[in-house]
Amino acid sequence: MSYNYLKLMSITSILIVLLAACKKDDDNSPSTPDTPDTITEYAGSGSAGDLITFEINQSDNSYSVNNETTGQHEDGTFSVSSSTGLEGIYEVNIGGSDFYAVELDDRLIAANFPTGNPENTISFGVSSALDNSENTNNISGDYVFIVMDGNGIMNDPSIKEWGILTVKDNNTWLRQSYASNTGDGSIPELSPESYAGQLPLATGDGNGTWTVNGTHKERLDVTVDGQAGMLSGYVYADANEAAFLLDLGTGNGFMIALKITNNATFSSIAGDYKFVNVWDNGFGAGNYSINTSGEVNWVHQGSDGPSSGTFQLTQCTNVFGNIFYAPNVQLEPTYFEKLYCLIVGDIILQFGFDNSNGDFAQYGIGARID
Repeated sequence: MSYNYLKLMSITSILIVLLAACKKDDDNSPSTPDTPDTITEYAGSGSAGDLITFEINQSDNSYSVNNETTGQHEDGTFSVSSSTGLEGIYEVNIGGSDFYAVELDDRLIAANFPTGNPENTISFGVSSALDNSENTNNISGDYVFIVMDGNGIMNDPSIKEWGILTVKDNNTWLRQSYASNTGDGSIPELSPESYAGQLPLATGDGNGTWTVNGTHKERLDVTVDGQAGMLSGYVYADANEAAFLLDLGTGNGFMIALKITNNATFSSIAGDYKFVNVWDNGFGAGNYSINTSGEVNWVHQGSDGPSSGTFQLTQCTNVFGNIFYAPNVQLEPTYFEKLYCLIVGDIILQFGFDNSNGDFAQYGIGARID
């Protein structure tokens, strides 16, 4: 056998091996790139007055919480409820107990699962991706707030503080507070539908300044006249809706406020509002399905078991045009609440009082998720 023949056979063998390798590579290409996880991040506060950040991974149904105040970290997984009426609510099971969260993608999160402090019975956050540097026009306006604090006024959990917050475009603010039932006289007692004043506030029982934080643009640096130090605020605001959150300091809870508008109607608020709520030694989640006549079919699941019912909303006729209330909602055979729903855009703040004695009963936060 000639040398040239052997050389040709060697070259041919090498080519066959190379072609086979190339074909193997072709079989595996183009390679499919990994799909990045869908992660949303939020910053806010808990009802113990803690500063909290949230990370929600929607791809693998996991969450991570960092409590900046206590230094504690919480990780876990959640499932998305498929229960009738509660579809879309996040369920977190810890130690055999179910906790809940509602996320309005890239806008806000409300949760009653653990957030690094057992005193945080409810927490709220706005998107960490927000930049409020040029958002003064949407932030300024009049809000109604309630203070979410387990201790209540004068350390009485049955008395809660609500009121009006006027946020001015000159970076100042005014507040007027009211008590849910009886107080020590320093805070007047008033129901939202009985308010007869004007907006914006001209005077109040609290005032201060606000400015957008230079590093975390979703946060506000807030001062309170007569008090030392700076408080942390958080705001989500666009042309249609605004939520203002003010952390009141360790042990003092937080103020959650929604903007007041006068263009709300039953038709404009119709939809399904998923919310998380808490009450004395209890927590849960629910849905208010509001029709165009203001009738509400509701379902609720919580530490007290499942419940459901129907009630009719009445719209406030004063300057609180987007506050709706039901004077006598039957929640149990012999238990009735006076229930308020403050709705702006897709955000809902709801709170109720025991009809038998006027004591605070429960509050919650959520969003319209159809």
